[in-house]
Amino acid sequence: MIPSFLIGRITIIESQLNTNFENLLALHIEGSQMKIPVEDCQSSNSTATSRHWLFGSFIIAFIGALVLTFVQQILVQDYEQRSITTDFVLRFLLNIFSWGLVVLLFPKYLLAVWFFLVALYQTGIFFYYSYFHVPPSFAVLNNNSDEGMEVLGTIFDFFPWKTFCFFLLVAGLQFYVLRQRQRFSFPLLRRLLYAIVCLVIFAGLLVGLNKGSRRLTSPFVYPLEPKVAKFGLLPVCLHEAWFLQHHSIQTFLENARQQETQQSDLLHHEYHPPHEWKNIVILQVESLDYAVIRLKKEGKEVIPFINSLLDQSLNYRIWTQPSYGSATADFVMLNGCLPAKGLFNYNIPSYSFPLSLPAFLKEHGYQTFAVHGVRGSFYNRQQAFNAMRVDHFIFRQELVEALQKHPEKYEPLLDTLSIKQALKDQWLDDDILFAYSQKTLEENQKPNQRNFFLIITTSSHGPWYDNYNDIIPVERTSQDRYLNSIHVFDQRLRRFYESLPEGTLLFIYGDHTPHFISGNYVSDIVGGKHFVPLIISVKGENIHDHQSVTLHDQISLRDVYSYIKNTVQEQQKKEQPITTATDSKIDRQIK
Repeated sequence: MIPSFLIGRITIIESQLNTNFENLLALHIEGSQMKIPVEDCQSSNSTATSRHWLFGSFIIAFIGALVLTFVQQILVQDYEQRSITTDFVLRFLLNIFSWGLVVLLFPKYLLAVWFFLVALYQTGIFFYYSYFHVPPSFAVLNNNSDEGMEVLGTIFDFFPWKTFCFFLLVAGLQFYVLRQRQRFSFPLLRRLLYAIVCLVIFAGLLVGLNKGSRRLTSPFVYPLEPKVAKFGLLPVCLHEAWFLQHHSIQTFLENARQQETQQSDLLHHEYHPPHEWKNIVILQVESLDYAVIRLKKEGKEVIPFINSLLDQSLNYRIWTQPSYGSATADFVMLNGCLPAKGLFNYNIPSYSFPLSLPAFLKEHGYQTFAVHGVRGSFYNRQQAFNAMRVDHFIFRQELVEALQKHPEKYEPLLDTLSIKQALKDQWLDDDILFAYSQKTLEENQKPNQRNFFLIITTSSHGPWYDNYNDIIPVERTSQDRYLNSIHVFDQRLRRFYESLPEGTLLFIYGDHTPHFISGNYVSDIVGGKHFVPLIISVKGENIHDHQSVTLHDQISLRDVYSYIKNTVQEQQKKEQPITTATDSKIDRQIK
């Protein structure tokens, strides 16, 4: 990315400046002994100092160009004007004067800390953008930082090491400026004068950039790219922090309500069973990629059981956009709309989830469950599921308590793990989720009772470790470990599927892909959309021939939400409603 001749030229200039400085210093000492006129020595020192300042200015300008490259080529890849436009020229000038201000004012050791933090900051920002395809907003950093730390190990699976080398080079140039700092230092008062000049120019540029149609003072919503192109990510995030502090949460509520109006119903004409569903199970599978469908490695199918379901089920290639991570998928699935822009709905304190699927099913006689092997505070799901009126939400703590209280009930259902081994992990193995769900579903097969389950798996989430080797015995890459983990999930799904009561409606889909963009396995990602499989299966029935929709890539989880609601409503119109516990109590009071 950086021309080698430019690096070579920098080295030559440095060597020449060092030689000139040493010669001038020797000449100054010798001249003092030979009584050379003082004004000649001052002139020589002034010339050397000017050269060092010129060199320092060149390095600062070069760092400004690198920062501009980082902003344009990484954070604003989808910006409509990718050429060097007025925005980017002004952004470049902002970089120069902001870096000049830092170099002039910061003490040497504080400057070293600053350079390190900037390199770390740029590395983290790039990693986030390369995965989610949007710059991280302040709201995301503020509300989802804990979740980010939970999956920090995935950075080693996805981080592009060529880019890391680029950042090392940038850091090296920054520390070179630090080394040269003492050579072109002026007295404190003069440095303060230059700093004031830099600050005035920087402020003037910032004010100038704030003019026009895309003002920074406008309410903060995505997309961030045009604003980042103008101001850089840090000023945009600082403005958003100020906006959140001084404005009502009403802005995000209004945006959430706008999203609620944008629903989709592309599956409306698909198969509608003649009988009512007593059990509905939604299985949200971590990182289930459409590219893994029918895939073979080492002569074996990676997910043979899921492949076997395709010929007897409705199956589609649908898209998701994990703008807020895994939680985006379950929000869309349970609410039928995209999340609010700028602040995720699970973190909007007064959001009431008016389109909640669990609340709708509860009103139609279903008992609702949500099972996830992670703590309930992860993405604030526990509070959100409670607001969505889920009857029973079971997270890691509840699963641990259940398994410790009744090990004899669950341990026979586990594959290879003992309960003692399984409970050591912060994210419980899918085997435990399936065992708990199987037993709970069996215990709730009562007359006149309907059940709805949402199961969110975790075992196929990165970072992928060397836990399994069924498909690829010798794992050399993260892709190999992912394929082995999704194969083991497929085996456990087979056992869970076989335990389901006849007639159970099962939805299987991925929350997003594992996001492999190169190597021996590439994920199905197009234009920032993650394409995952959707399988709609009815236990004991073959409904594949009833599939009519062929525009698979236009379907999303919003269509699945509408499909469930419409079908339940139609079924209950045809059949006599099942008496609920509340209705029975009222009947007894009347008698």
